[in-house]
Amino acid sequence: MSVEQTRNLANLPADIIRRILEECTESLESMRLISHRWNTLVRERILFGKHLAPIDSVLWSINSDGQAVLKLWFLPKYQKYLGVDDWLSSPVDCTDGNPSDLRKFECIDAGVSKAPHIFERCCTIGKLELDMDVLERENERTAMEMAIEGVHVHKLVIPFLNDSHTTRRILVLLDRTRSIHHFVLCAKDFRTFSLALDNPDNGVLYAAAARSKTTIEVRVEGNCGWHFPYWSFDRMVEHCEEKMDAHSRRWKVQGRLDVHQVCDEVVRVSIMVP
Repeated sequence: MSVEQTRNLANLPADIIRRILEECTESLESMRLISHRWNTLVRERILFGKHLAPIDSVLWSINSDGQAVLKLWFLPKYQKYLGVDDWLSSPVDCTDGNPSDLRKFECIDAGVSKAPHIFERCCTIGKLELDMDVLERENERTAMEMAIEGVHVHKLVIPFLNDSHTTRRILVLLDRTRSIHHFVLCAKDFRTFSLALDNPDNGVLYAAAARSKTTIEVRVEGNCGWHFPYWSFDRMVEHCEEKMDAHSRRWKVQGRLDVHQVCDEVVRVSIMVP
């Protein structure tokens, strides 16, 4: 490694260094030699990282009675450490039908108040998903934003709300965690998907995502026959490619398009930037 490369690495912000350490645990000892800051953060990870529990998935939703429901998926050995001994617990099946080592833990209402305690003992969350009602309720949204502060979130999934506050909420989340690898905006239908691509605040959003090295994905899954009657799948793909090209030109970003036919007329479309 050249002197210039070493100097550039030494000047990286602490949150970026922590992300690198998380992904490259096999090289921790050599990374300690880069600079005093790197050495300090490596020691921090070695000393404290092993005491923090990884959570595979989190789902924060509102049930039919208007109660906030918090569901967590993680290894049961962390149950007591995370303080969820009294939560409803159930086994989890893998996609192949075999039992999983994970268990699902669920709590109604009280889970919201316990969230800060849980997440301060969590090093990473694989997937954090919030339903629309959570984002529309001030108390739950604020509790969630504060709870995940400083937590590494690999994938954050939220619904796209067609209002002026959507981008502000996203920017708050990016700032709170400082380490979201993949941010997914889910549109409820193809019309909302188009609105998300044409959101006038996308420039601000993409700039913030670029600074934090976060991939932004806009996704929709639905019956394309309702919105595009008589279209073939190939015509649907062509239409999405046109939308992708227009989106890239308008926002001056490079994106990736994925169109997948789930079944019959159900299509999943996603555009990822960068």
